[in-house]
Amino acid sequence: MSIKERLREAMDAKGLTIKALSDLSKIPYRSLQNYLRGEREPNAEALVALSTHLNISIDWLLTGKGEAAGVEKAQPANQEQHFNQSDLKLLELLNQLEPEVRKELLRGAEEKQRMIDMEKQLKELSAAFDRLKNTG
Repeated sequence: MSIKERLREAMDAKGLTIKALSDLSKIPYRSLQNYLRGEREPNAEALVALSTHLNISIDWLLTGKGEAAGVEKAQPANQEQHFNQSDLKLLELLNQLEPEVRKELLRGAEEKQRMIDMEKQLKELSAAFDRLKNTG
């Protein structure tokens, strides 16, 4: 499924027309039309607005992985998500890549996070083992 198809799915799940989403997100109507036709892909600011107003993750919109359309994000609705310039630049660069390259980068980032989590668990287990060894 492509970005345009996921965007349409998210809009349908919320019962939003292009005009309604345009009014809500402040994304120009014409831009939304272009996204839905597959003529353009959303830039970083548009991705943030779409994520916020459709309650979807940017990862899901870009790659189809992660939270699906219509699923509320874990973040409370009254709490805004803040992105710094570095975050927005990264999103802009990712948006310019081909979908397969984005998927590959996402898989690499997920693998890196799994390694970090495993290293943390290993350190915790090692510390627990040392404590047990020293008490016995």
